[in-house]
Amino acid sequence: MAKASTNQTSALNIENSLTGLIESYRRVNVFGDLITQADDVDPRCKMLWIDIYRNAVADRELASSQFDMLYAKLSPDISVENYNAIAPTAIKYLERMHKSNDQLLELAKVVSEAVHFKPTQGPLDIFDEISTEK
Repeated sequence: MAKASTNQTSALNIENSLTGLIESYRRVNVFGDLITQADDVDPRCKMLWIDIYRNAVADRELASSQFDMLYAKLSPDISVENYNAIAPTAIKYLERMHKSNDQLLELAKVVSEAVHFKPTQGPLDIFDEISTEK
């Protein structure tokens, strides 16, 4: 019975990872569309920003997926040895997600300073526009 539960958990993790990757791809496309609308920016900067965004989102998704798989292994009856082996790696994945978020916020700040968007549009507004469902 435990084997079936493990297989179901693995299948669910894979499905969640694929859903996250699809959503990330959509966000990268929305960001690319938003950036290409800026006429007053060097095209090389636009490409660099899109690459930075794509890499940060991919790093975050990969770290999230790996963290989810490790977290599934942390059950209440896990041995201390296994916990000590898994926990440091899980922490590194959380740190990677945090760094990716910081990169995205810094990119939003740089883009909002370089591109002349609507006066009410700041870094968080850009982030919100990218994150909303279209």
